[in-house]
Amino acid sequence: MSSLISQKIRFIDGVPYSDSYQDVYYSRQNGLEESRYVFLKANDLPDRWRNCQIFTIAETGFGSGLNFLAIWDLWNKGKDRPGILHYISIEKHPLGKHDLATCHREFPELARYSRELIKHYPITNKGFHRIWLDRHRICLTLCFDDVVAALEQLYARINCWFLDGFAPPKNPEMWSKEVFRQIARLSGSHTTLSTFTAASAVRSRLSYAGFSVRKISGFGKKREMIVAGFEREAPYREPEPWFKAPIIANHSRDAVVVGSGIAGAQAAWHLAQRGWQVRVLERHSSVGMEASGNPMAVISPKVTAGSSIEESFSVQCFQYLYDLLNQLELNQNAWSPCGVLQLACSPTKIEQWQRIAKRQFDPSLLQCLSAKEASNIAGVCLNHAAIFYPLGGWLNPRRLIDTLLQHPRITVSNDVNAVHFSRKHTGWHICDQHNTCIAIAHVLIIASGRHLTFNQTASIPNTPVLGQSTYAQATNTSRQLKTVLQHDGYITPAHDEYHLLGATFDRNIDQPDYYPESDLHNLFKQKEHIPEFSETLGKTSSAHAAVRITSANRMPIVGAIADEKNLRSNYRPMLRRHYAKQLTAENYYPGLYIAAAYGSRGMTNAALGGELLASIICNEPLPIQSKIYHCVHPARHIVRDLKRHPRG
Repeated sequence: MSSLISQKIRFIDGVPYSDSYQDVYYSRQNGLEESRYVFLKANDLPDRWRNCQIFTIAETGFGSGLNFLAIWDLWNKGKDRPGILHYISIEKHPLGKHDLATCHREFPELARYSRELIKHYPITNKGFHRIWLDRHRICLTLCFDDVVAALEQLYARINCWFLDGFAPPKNPEMWSKEVFRQIARLSGSHTTLSTFTAASAVRSRLSYAGFSVRKISGFGKKREMIVAGFEREAPYREPEPWFKAPIIANHSRDAVVVGSGIAGAQAAWHLAQRGWQVRVLERHSSVGMEASGNPMAVISPKVTAGSSIEESFSVQCFQYLYDLLNQLELNQNAWSPCGVLQLACSPTKIEQWQRIAKRQFDPSLLQCLSAKEASNIAGVCLNHAAIFYPLGGWLNPRRLIDTLLQHPRITVSNDVNAVHFSRKHTGWHICDQHNTCIAIAHVLIIASGRHLTFNQTASIPNTPVLGQSTYAQATNTSRQLKTVLQHDGYITPAHDEYHLLGATFDRNIDQPDYYPESDLHNLFKQKEHIPEFSETLGKTSSAHAAVRITSANRMPIVGAIADEKNLRSNYRPMLRRHYAKQLTAENYYPGLYIAAAYGSRGMTNAALGGELLASIICNEPLPIQSKIYHCVHPARHIVRDLKRHPRG
């Protein structure tokens, strides 16, 4: 994963022009009216989305974002609009914020939409970027990648397509047979499509892919354009069908979440934002008492020496969290984007620093700095080069959890211990240690941290890890530290009279006991890597000890919980091109989900994890690439074993 090469544009008579593709971004006559005619009117919007709970539009070629602003304006002015409008747009060469703003100045009636879009517009790294706008009613998913690669990774059912790449002769990759094959794969009955072109090659490829194609009058001086409707289900085998969770019918839109740590809080909040009523069960007297109870948590992405799935997921999680924290408007006592410096303090980390420095990253995401440059930013003397994450920092987990759980559609029940649950015709019945039913729900989410001893989750592999953090009293000299420092451990800037040092990582310890030697270990790491600064620290004391769980691939466990027996017996039949569709439903317990194993990066990763889980439950487009989804899927260990031993 790296930053993409942004498109260089110039303006000719106020219209953006691409020198690379030698084409304009929209009509010289009236770009907004062209967008409304070619895409909105031709797809019979807004009538198509009338009274829909969810409506999904996908676009090839985000360009200036004009189509998106036009559809947002139409949606906001319309009646009987969908509860949520999903807009997915693919762009290989995204424009920067300045160029977007310049393009939008030509259309003052869209100014308020433009301002909000640009405020939340992501860093242009390769990958998927989900942005919620207009009070969580408009969901924009920007897929910054090559068009085929992005379409292959989409997990969605599209209601309407806007094909708006540069003209076929100037950008043939956007109009290839494989593009239309993927469009058909993602389409369903009643899916419509429109595009400004009337090229015969485009018409024939759409027809071959299963669309009924016709020409209508084009916009302005353009004689003709294409509209199309999907006539038949794509004859393509669904990729990785064993990962597909069943669609649940829950007209009451109610859910129970077991666990009030960051995993449970994010899952509950993201469902509540979609109009669900959520009850959170917590066995302690207060929320966030275990792994999420650390007084401060470092938030930053994890960038690896070379591009990796782990890196892609981490960066997308970080950007989503950063945007969410800004939307929640947490105060400075709850969150500080003070920056994070990751020190290159070993031969391995120096090599990593060197390799990362050669990759193309937007400096607003990360910068590779010399020891002198890092010292200037940190405010203290450092002896190591560093990777600087300028948007990183620290947050107070309890304040974030409290904010999320204060949502008006969420209720929290403390001192309630969920011990086992079973499926009945009325839903999932959750019982306590006395076998008393404490809750009933059609949707049940297990977010109970290290407590995964339920029958349905006991076989999910995980490793308990004890982590202990340490307070160090701040001094006048130590207060000069301005950023978080990471090495083999970490230290935060002074807050409320102390720094936080952390954290130990003791595998296979499942009891949250405090150990004096752990505090010594945390202090030793500071002395080892920042010796001069460590001498300025005051007295140390234990801060927090808790057990968190991790998975074998260091990715969280998020999604539907598999019925392992059924999944194993159905695997071989599902290898065939034509298989009984009910097999996918049999593979999973209906309405049972998990959000767990976020490990030491839970505060950074759980927000996008909650969005992913809510998207799965509500049958919405997923916010991440399918290859990443499969790596966080609760059944991944079963599927991996089946692929290795398909006859076992």
